Amino acid sequence: MERELFIRDADPEDANRLVEIYSYYVLNTAVSFEYEVPSVADFENRIKTTKEKYPYMVCLLKDRIVGYAYAGPYSSREAYNWTATTSIYVDKDYRRQGIGSLLYKELEKGLKKLT
Repeated sequence: MERELFIRDADPEDANRLVEIYSYYVLNTAVSFEYEVPSVADFENRIKTTKEKYPYMVCLLKDRIVGYAYAGPYSSREAYNWTATTSIYVDKDYRRQGIGSLLYKELEKGLKKLT
C-alpha cells in the first residue's frame, strides 16, 4: 500500500477535501474538540497560519486526499517553544491502511527540520 501513497505539503486549495474528512470526526466521534464543522474558509486560514511555523501535509492515494496531518503550538508559554502538538485525520473509508503511520513519520521529519 505504501507505494501508492504520496505525501505532500497541504495547500489552502485542499481545504474543501480536508473539511470533508474532518466533518466525520466532528459529527460522529469525540476525538475533535469542536462541536460544529468549520467552514472551508476557516480551513483555508488554518492551513495558511499553521504553515507559517509548522508542517501541514496531506496524504494522497491515486490523486485523492485520504488523510492529513499538522503540528501546532502546545502552549504559548516560552518554556514550551520546542514542544508541539500533532493532529492526524484519515478519511473514514481509508482507515487501517497505513496512512496514519505514514503521516506520523513524515510529520516527525518535518518537525525535526525546524530544530
